Amino acid sequence: MPLVLNNGEYVKIFPLENGKLPFCFVVDNKILQNNYLNGIEFEKYTILEVQAPQIFSGEFFKTKTFNDYTASVLGKPFKFNIDFKDNHFSFNCKKDLKDINIFDQKNLIVIESFSGAQDYVVCFHKKAEKFFEFCGNVDIKDTKIVEVKDKNTQARHGQLNEYAIETDKIELLASEPIYLNKMPQIVPPFLFHIAFFEAVRENDFELAKSYLTPEFSEKLKTAHFKEFFGEFEQIKPIMENGEHKIALIKKINTNCQKAKVFTLKFVDNFISDILTE
Repeated sequence: MPLVLNNGEYVKIFPLENGKLPFCFVVDNKILQNNYLNGIEFEKYTILEVQAPQIFSGEFFKTKTFNDYTASVLGKPFKFNIDFKDNHFSFNCKKDLKDINIFDQKNLIVIESFSGAQDYVVCFHKKAEKFFEFCGNVDIKDTKIVEVKDKNTQARHGQLNEYAIETDKIELLASEPIYLNKMPQIVPPFLFHIAFFEAVRENDFELAKSYLTPEFSEKLKTAHFKEFFGEFEQIKPIMENGEHKIALIKKINTNCQKAKVFTLKFVDNFISDILTE
């Protein structure tokens, strides 16, 4: 039964532990202008997710003084601050950093740290006066930065990026998709539906077809994948009336997303058909 509020009325809503509200809402775009609500628009309803505001504590964490500037990391959440005599620069870092090291390297001021189990590096280019952020497996040389990003897929997709450190900029030289284990990770059959959509998102269409029944796979060409599913960033599994469904979510703006829902059919754990609502 819907709850309808008139002007001036309000109800207090407390988020669940996973950060989601315990209701589905039919809303207008005015609600989605709130910076602390993230809306995922389905065909008949919108799910609102709470983004709790982060309050900067300003607590001292680490600082280092060089000849003509001071670099510091304050938080939480963490901020990378650089103070020259006549100028100040600041960068919002990830919130879960540990083992932070600050150093100067020719054209760069660098913080090296860890975010979870991954390297987390932020470089400030002195001449360009810009920050550059890297996360994954990061190796910094005098003239080059190599970054291997983990795409966090079931099959262990990654991205190998190589950057040149020049006197006035950091420039991307090459970028290529890779498998972190040199070949696709074997996926348990009960996760085939997730691995399929992850492979589609990564444009790994041959791998995607390996999660389909042979009969269904033969019907599909590469062009069908992007034409049918479109662009999307997130994959959310849904179970509705005993049916496996997948919501593919595309970002529209800062705090608004749209979802397309697909129903999956299976034969021996392989996907035998995909139906759109």
